[in-house]
Amino acid sequence: MNVSKRVLVCLFAAMLLSWTAAAQEKGTSKRDDSQAEAASRSGSSDARARDTYKLNYTVTELEDGKKLNTRTYSLMCENEASSQASRWGAHLRVGSRVPVATGSFAPAASNGGGPSTVNTQFQYIDIGMNIDANMNTMDDGGLTLASTVEMSSVAESGVAGTSTNPVIRQLRASTNSVLTPDKPIILSTADDVGSKRRFEVQVVATKVSGR
Repeated sequence: MNVSKRVLVCLFAAMLLSWTAAAQEKGTSKRDDSQAEAASRSGSSDARARDTYKLNYTVTELEDGKKLNTRTYSLMCENEASSQASRWGAHLRVGSRVPVATGSFAPAASNGGGPSTVNTQFQYIDIGMNIDANMNTMDDGGLTLASTVEMSSVAESGVAGTSTNPVIRQLRASTNSVLTPDKPIILSTADDVGSKRRFEVQVVATKVSGR
């Protein structure tokens, strides 16, 4: 091979290596841009997820339009993008455990023939206030709240009839609402089935941290 041919071959090889390197660099740049864009979207979603709100639930008890009692329960809750809403939520449990007799039995008599005793079995049930809250940020930026408010109490003496077990009164409301921060909304109103009393459940969300 003469000198001119060697020069041409070398030039062709150099051009081929240059084209290959440029293509690889371009492909790497596209991947980097795609990864940066994905990270930006993820960061934006994470930023929304870090918004924290204080939820004040107020339960008001009324009778004939007169306010008898008001209780307030507060809990902190983070909002989350709708695609990952199931990961987040706030829960509150407050109350007592009440024993309820579920059965009784008498153990086998001893050889001494003495009087046998009756053993009673009990199951404990939770009485009080249970709140579950989940805040979601929708695609249009709106804020929604999914709530389950459950309150229970032991009925006053004299309404249980012949049973020795307590009668449990219960109110449970599951709602989905659109929220405006600092503006209270009524989630539920309900009449007590055993009296003339009415219960009203209200919530207000106050932003305490986030962007």
